[in-house]
Amino acid sequence: MSKKDFILYIIFGVFFITIYFWSNTLIQSAASWPKMVSVIGLVLSFIGIFRYLFRLIKKNLANSEVYPVINKKIVLRSLFLIIIMLIWIASIKLLGFLFSSLIAINIIVQFFTSTRNFKKYTFNFCITSIIVAGMYYLFILLGVSFPAGKIF
Repeated sequence: MSKKDFILYIIFGVFFITIYFWSNTLIQSAASWPKMVSVIGLVLSFIGIFRYLFRLIKKNLANSEVYPVINKKIVLRSLFLIIIMLIWIASIKLLGFLFSSLIAINIIVQFFTSTRNFKKYTFNFCITSIIVAGMYYLFILLGVSFPAGKIF
């Protein structure tokens, strides 16, 4: 099946849709056959369109390299993220929302940073802290109350 066939299926599909809507203007007894023929033609056109798209996708998948969706590195990173989030949730009552959020989000950002040097860590820490504190105070101005900790 070529691209020309695909375009032809689309043209026939539009033609059969036009015939179907045109047959709605006819009386009921005269409209039954054109409607039936247009529905059958439309179904066959859609089958042709789907066959072409299916072959195109199959061809593209055969040419592409397949990478495993889940590997050991992804599982370990996910587990780390889940553990940090659970510790974050547990520490909200003790440290308060702002301080626990600053710590947890900075740990997550530092963990997922690609370059490992002191300058990049410092920059990420400053930017993350400013954003977290800014969002916290923005929500305070909007009237949202956050849990206060026992320590801070």
